[in-house]
Amino acid sequence: MNRNVLTSVFDQIVVSGTMFGLNLLLISAADPGAYGQFILIYSLTLLAFGAQNALVLVPVNVLLPGRSTRRQMATLRMLSTVDLAVVGSAALLVALLARAFGLSWVLCFSAFFLAVTSSWRELARAVCLTRQQPRKLLEVDCSAMAGAVISVAALWQWLEPQTAVLVGLSIGNAVAALMFSPPFFRDPQRIRRSILRYQGYWKKSRWALLGAALTEGQLRLHVFILQLAKGSAALGLVQAGRVLVNPISMIAFAWIRAIRPTIAHHIHARDHQSAMRTIITGTSVLMMFGIVYLIALWLALPHIRLYLSAIQAPAFENLLMLWSLFAIINLPSLCFSVYLQATHRYRDLTACAAASVLASSLLMASLFFDVDLTWAIVALMVGEVVMIAGLIAAIRRDFVRTTQAAGDLHA
Repeated sequence: MNRNVLTSVFDQIVVSGTMFGLNLLLISAADPGAYGQFILIYSLTLLAFGAQNALVLVPVNVLLPGRSTRRQMATLRMLSTVDLAVVGSAALLVALLARAFGLSWVLCFSAFFLAVTSSWRELARAVCLTRQQPRKLLEVDCSAMAGAVISVAALWQWLEPQTAVLVGLSIGNAVAALMFSPPFFRDPQRIRRSILRYQGYWKKSRWALLGAALTEGQLRLHVFILQLAKGSAALGLVQAGRVLVNPISMIAFAWIRAIRPTIAHHIHARDHQSAMRTIITGTSVLMMFGIVYLIALWLALPHIRLYLSAIQAPAFENLLMLWSLFAIINLPSLCFSVYLQATHRYRDLTACAAASVLASSLLMASLFFDVDLTWAIVALMVGEVVMIAGLIAAIRRDFVRTTQAAGDLHA
């Protein structure tokens, strides 16, 4: 387990470092409006990932561990075939939403292909992590990032900066999926039969899908509201601050993806205490990492601002301070959610996300009036506090229930 976690963290460092560099390149080379367009499209593609994660990737992580090889193969064939329908629908929706926000057709097509190719790579990553193949995971992600960097460099003189990065990321994903992806055994001709087989799991995953929609809404809602209320330039300025703290959440996502199969093993063995102990330990380590990273970031900020003209605005330090607080507050909700996913408590997870979205969206609606941009981040932090409170309450109820069931069994 430790090797897989460390490999996943290193892998995420490669991915996050590359994305961090590409974002900084855009912030320095493009105006805030162009960077805002990139953020809008990237956020839309993350909505597509949220749907794939809820309907396909989480089932891959929690249904395959502990099963026989034959059953694993059959389940993976079914899920990877269903993934074709999920991704096709989500990618088309992403392109239509991009157009609805008034973006050019070139950017809309870029959004579609980024959503599709990202899904290929994410499915490959999920299979590698579930099968505990850290070397394969590194091959997939390193080839994707190398392909993206080379493609962006080649396209930089021919396309607008935001388009060059979007197309470059798509090319990198496609290269990784074609050259290093593990076999999925998907069968497009049996897609209808696979969807029918999936219906047995739909009763659980439908709550995961709604929960993912609400969670992504809570994380990305400010992007869409800022775009509508303040425009791309304001969105670019606000998100420039988030880019600098993003490595914290990226490391957290790496830990979550690596540890999810282990948590599923504990739950399958009815060892809920070990599952929760692992989550609490991981959350504590991640929060310590986050604090150390933020101290280093603030010490280096005067030097960073010399090279990034887009963050010279007087309000930027206030935005960055709030993003720093948000990055730490966000960690417990990310980690505690894994427990509810592993125990198939999607309904409780959805209820927590709904309360969080309601709280943050009510506050965020004020952006349509004459309020400071920092209000968007404050609204997100309020939503995170509500989310954490709901998750703790749901986990506590689960422990009471499992303890009582164990007492009845021994009695």
